[in-house]
Parts: sequence; structure tokens; C-alpha cells
Amino acid sequence: MTGTPKPVYDVAIIGAGLAGSAASIALAAQGWNVLLADKTSFPRHKVCGEFLSPESRQMFNSLGMEEVLEARSPALMDKTVMFLPDGKELSIRLPNAAWGISRFTLDEMMHQKAAQTGVSLNINTAVTSIQDVGGGWELELKSADSPSSSIIQARAVLGAWGRNPYGKLSPPAAATAQTAVYVGIKAHYTGVSPQNAVELYFVPGGYIGLAPVEDGKYNAAALLTLKSFQEYGNTVEQVLDFLRSSHIPLKKRLRSAQLLKETACAVSPVRLDLKLQAWDRFPKLGDAAVMIPPLCGDGMAIAIRSAFLCASVTNDYLKGNINRREWETRYERDLKNQVSKPVRAGRLLQHAMNRPLTAQMLFSLGAGWPWLGEQAVKWTRLQKM
Repeated sequence: MTGTPKPVYDVAIIGAGLAGSAASIALAAQGWNVLLADKTSFPRHKVCGEFLSPESRQMFNSLGMEEVLEARSPALMDKTVMFLPDGKELSIRLPNAAWGISRFTLDEMMHQKAAQTGVSLNINTAVTSIQDVGGGWELELKSADSPSSSIIQARAVLGAWGRNPYGKLSPPAAATAQTAVYVGIKAHYTGVSPQNAVELYFVPGGYIGLAPVEDGKYNAAALLTLKSFQEYGNTVEQVLDFLRSSHIPLKKRLRSAQLLKETACAVSPVRLDLKLQAWDRFPKLGDAAVMIPPLCGDGMAIAIRSAFLCASVTNDYLKGNINRREWETRYERDLKNQVSKPVRAGRLLQHAMNRPLTAQMLFSLGAGWPWLGEQAVKWTRLQKM
């Protein structure tokens, strides 16, 4: 007597954030049978700048999503405005208009597109084990809605679980490194007068960014050292209230703003020093491969670009045009070539702006030579595909 046959997929993707969802859409559009699993629920609020750079719009068009995103009326931004605690201001023009749209909305829209493209979407479903079974993979799935687990097989697996290791599927070595640890927080506000700009307010230990999103709301996302977070408060609301009251330009900007408590969230530890790791038994995408420095300003675009690069090489692997070793080598090469420069520039900028004297000097240079600021923006941006 034989057991129940295990469902077989061409690709299983672990993590249904931006990178995982984009990869699932791209691969399903090429005719592959794709499973997309995530252990958490959607839609939900996530710590994110919610800033879609001009580079990302081209990729959403390739996914067939630009029109549906435009129909959701994302906010438009054409410049970056930065403020030091003493009120000094620096404005930098963006090369093209960026979009502001919440992850709550964007993730849901991407899942809808994935389902329309034929992806098998498994939300609230953890991958509890994964085994290499001679040229393919066997995964154990545990749904939050079921007391039992199920087994599926896949010819290829992609890891897109984001900043944190997904169970035991990512190596623990990085967690023991001695380095600065950051806390990311986020919440939405109403009652903020609209401006076509992403605003960055620098504070001791980090910064807080304001960006308009859909429906007239504003996203406030901060990255702070753990020490600073603990000094400023014990909760997201307390920290945001402290920053709002202590930074003069920010206090003026949020004078009439009301915080939406249900949108408040935090994430820690955030590590900015980890080296790019494109492969660990199978390819890794987005933050699972490399933590993109928030000041890079292109984090969501880089996550989606990694999905495009991986989907292209995975397509060749599934067709039998390349073997597993060539699959690994090509993806590692392509990802490094595409993202190393903006990630490196973002880390340098993050480090510089955390030093008050260096930040003052950069502001003075930017005010005297505006082209320097515009060049810095280009350094942190992806090149066109």
C-alpha cells in the first residue's frame, strides 16, 4: 500500500514579503508551478520607509502592476529634505518622482497579483523543515489553522524570509558578531500637511523619516541605536513622542498630527554590517541576502531587483539549461554586481550621518554645491536593468 502522493511544485518560496512575492509572480508568469509560504499573517503593518524609488517603478511595470498601483493613488515625492537638530536644512532633488505607499497596501496588492498569476499562496504557514532529496527538496509545512503538518516537494527553493533567519534555515554565525545593534520603529500619522518630499530628521543615535503614503497618511519610520531607543522611551509611541517634542523642525512639522496607534510596530535587532550572502543551500533574496541600509533609500527596489535576478537564473535552472552549481554562481555574481555599490554607499552615508561633526560638514558641502547631494543620491541607487 502506497502513501498519499506529495504535492510537487517547480518552486517553493519561503517568505511572502516584497522579494518573495515579486519572485513568485515573475516565475509563475513564465509558466512554473510556484508555492509561496509565509509564517505570518497579511496584510499587516511592517517597519519600512514605504518609499518606492523611481527605479522600482520600472520593475513594477515588468510585473504588470504599475497601473494597479497608480490606481491606488500613491503619494508622489520629487525631493529629499534633511534636517539636523539645530534646524539646519538641506534639500536634494530626486532624478524622477518616487511613490509613497504603505506596506499594508502594497503587500496585499502583490499577493493578489501572485494569486491571479497562479501562485499557490500559503499565509500563516511555517516551513518547519527542509531536506535535499536528490536533485530536489522536501519541505514540511505547518499551517496555523491546522493541528497537523503537510509535506510538499519542490524542484527549487528560494529563501526570502527577510531580516531574521527563518527558523533553522539560515546560518546563526552572524548573530554572534560584535557590532552596533539598531531598533527600527514605524507608525502612521494623519493631520500632516502634504509635501512632495521624503523628510529625514537626524537625532542623536539615528534618524526619523517622514514620507507621505496613500489616503493622506504619513509614515514615520525611525532607525535608532538600541541605547538611544532605551533612552527615549520604552514603547514606539513614547519614542516617537520624545522625538517629536525634542527636535524643533520635527515638532513644527507634526504640530497637528495624530498618531494611528494600530499602525505602530518595531523590529530589533537590525544589523547593518552583515556581508552579502546570496546562497545558503539555495538562493536568498532581499534582506535575507543582505540588510539594505535604510539611508540608501532604495531598499524596496533592491529587494525586488534581487527577485528579478533570481527568477531569471532559476528559470534557466528549471529549464535544464544550467546545473545547480551554475545556478549558484550566476546568481551570486549577478546580485553582487547589481547591489554591492548602492549598499556600500548607503552604509558609508549611514555611518557619516551618525557623526554630528561629519553630518554638519556634509550639510555645508551640500548647501554650497547642490550637485554633490544629487550625486550622492545616484551613488545609492540601482542602475537600470
